[in-house]
Amino acid sequence: MRQGLLCSFEPSPLLLVDGLGFMQARWVSRPLAITPGTRYHEEVMRRAWVVMGVVFMVSLFTTTRAFAGDGRDVHFDLIALTDVPIQVGVNARVEFPGRWHLGVSLGVLPKGYVDLINLAVVGLGGYDEETGGVVAQALSESLVLRVHAGWRPFPKAGFYVQAGYALLTLGGGVSGEDLLSLATDQTQGELGVNHAYTVDSTLHMIDVELGWRWTFLKTWMIRVGLGFAATVYADTAVTPDFAPIPIVANAVYKFAHAAEAYLDQVYTSYVFTPTLSIGLGFRFF
Repeated sequence: MRQGLLCSFEPSPLLLVDGLGFMQARWVSRPLAITPGTRYHEEVMRRAWVVMGVVFMVSLFTTTRAFAGDGRDVHFDLIALTDVPIQVGVNARVEFPGRWHLGVSLGVLPKGYVDLINLAVVGLGGYDEETGGVVAQALSESLVLRVHAGWRPFPKAGFYVQAGYALLTLGGGVSGEDLLSLATDQTQGELGVNHAYTVDSTLHMIDVELGWRWTFLKTWMIRVGLGFAATVYADTAVTPDFAPIPIVANAVYKFAHAAEAYLDQVYTSYVFTPTLSIGLGFRFF
């Protein structure tokens, strides 16, 4: 693995010899490397995406407000929404002249939605319940960032069509036994099944949606849409939460790479889902 940026500090013991020849241990701080594929790296990237999403939303608001102040026909909406089974979050949307719109959403993937995905895939024969259980554990933490562009073709009607891209950063922990049963052909005794592994995945999805919005009390709106989302690329990092002894280190990392390939294949082969979007929003201007 290549080293990334140096960021933050971690306490580390430093052994020193005093004037009488006795060795003493003192704690010092040293930079903590952000190494791609590690748990710390994935957490930093997840926070970076949150910051980016918030900055994008604020930028949409300030830019749209400036255009509205110049008398241009632009509007800014803030919508609390759920896109079943992808996210629960908030959407900032700008509607431009000609009824074109651009929006960005920031949210999380609830455990119940993961269970819905597993229920559908298992029911269709995509994978078995054991695999579904591992997927659910691996997706216990999440961040969803979505960007959409669309059009409302009729001036006096609420019908709209949109398409977009979604980035899902997912993480969690599963036991060695669970992963061993799915990703490798090694026996349980070779690696020590009681050890845990951390799984971090990034999914890239595209989607389309058709929907309708209703406006009431001039500034409030309800939005309902139906769509379809598909995973086009996935990148998974599986790292042991322990330091393997040299005699089994190669087997441990071979197993981790096999698990990564297995989960990527599961995501890109089976995470294709219809979506139901429901939102309640407010038009600021």
